[in-house]
Amino acid sequence: DAVRANHITCAAYTADGGEVVATYSEDAIYLFSNSDDAEAGRYVRKFEGHLNERTVKGVNVFGPRSEFVISGSDCGHLFFWDKATGEVVQMLQGDREVVNCLEPHPLMPMLATSGIDSDVKVWTPSRAEPEGAEEFGRRLERQAKTNHHSVRSARRVHMLQVAMEQMAQDGSLFALRNARMLERVFGTQGSPSDDEEDSEDDDDDDENDDDDDDDD
Repeated sequence: DAVRANHITCAAYTADGGEVVATYSEDAIYLFSNSDDAEAGRYVRKFEGHLNERTVKGVNVFGPRSEFVISGSDCGHLFFWDKATGEVVQMLQGDREVVNCLEPHPLMPMLATSGIDSDVKVWTPSRAEPEGAEEFGRRLERQAKTNHHSVRSARRVHMLQVAMEQMAQDGSLFALRNARMLERVFGTQGSPSDDEEDSEDDDDDDENDDDDDDDD
């Protein structure tokens, strides 16, 4: 399938240069072949589960043979995918808000990440008992539901903001008082036109404004 035409926020080559991973804003991560016979615009594999909505996310590969694809997320987690299958194999809390940048060590199993927090975190393997597959699956499912609701809420707010900005600029549904309220809430700017101020709807709004002033 062809990739959605969203902005690419980062791309990285695998160790042998034979493949490229690219992460798209408001979309997933895609793996492309770098071979001469690869079909343009067609991806090999898709990696999902993270959020790339708020800030510019990085993507990279990890392991001596680029066995893993790694990326940050708006949920503050660091995601590891198996490059061969596309499955999420690890999810670590990397920031209180967002993980943006990831840089693996060229020789050692070390990884540096940064995000909104005012520090850079360095990750290395530990001797801790690994998390069980069932518990990891439940944790991943819970995070997927949270991410899904976060995306829906963020997009609803964005659509509402755009609609209110347009209406405030047109002046078709909002009187000047309401436009000023929108400016305080959303930072919008707009005022009704002279022609629309003379309309019946705006006259009604002016009468309501006068009543409110009397009440004050």
